[in-house]
Amino acid sequence: MEAARNVSEKVDKVKQCTGQAKSRVSEFFSHMGSSEGLNSLMGVSKIYPVYFRAQAYCIGAALLGHVLGQRKKVFTSKAEMFQVYNLLASIFMVLINTLYLERLATKAMFEKLKIEKEEGRGREIPSGEGNRWAEAQPVTAAAPVAENTEQREISTRIIRQNERLKKLNSSSSLLNIVTLMALGWHLVYLGQNLHGIC
Repeated sequence: MEAARNVSEKVDKVKQCTGQAKSRVSEFFSHMGSSEGLNSLMGVSKIYPVYFRAQAYCIGAALLGHVLGQRKKVFTSKAEMFQVYNLLASIFMVLINTLYLERLATKAMFEKLKIEKEEGRGREIPSGEGNRWAEAQPVTAAAPVAENTEQREISTRIIRQNERLKKLNSSSSLLNIVTLMALGWHLVYLGQNLHGIC
């Protein structure tokens, strides 16, 4: 009897936590079109450079540690030289992400937001029906024919911007994955050397 009561109390706690999480998520999405949402995008555009810079510094420290720790074998052993090339390639990929892709992606995101703001659409807004979301309608006062051509032009610009942003984000993600694979390979190498030391 007591076990059943404990289970029901735990189920109630889980339901309460789930409800709180749902309200936080819906609150986050409701702010995306507002100035708070734009501020969060500004925050993300400031976090990525810090992340990539920290990653480059850490990889550089690993490269420096490897070269200084294996001074005698770095230029004579193929395995040691491969690790140097591996770490150099990792730094190169992080720098491409930092200096090229991240800046282009941030610029594309702000251009997309600017186009949507010009159209008057912005982001999604709550429709008032529970958790459903509806697109805001564009604000126009011109004739229907002119309205349709303007809407088509704006929608093609948004579609082009979405495709550009998608390509940039895919390229950035691919470079991140390849960098993490290269660093994983370096960890395997370090693990093998640890066995030789102990």
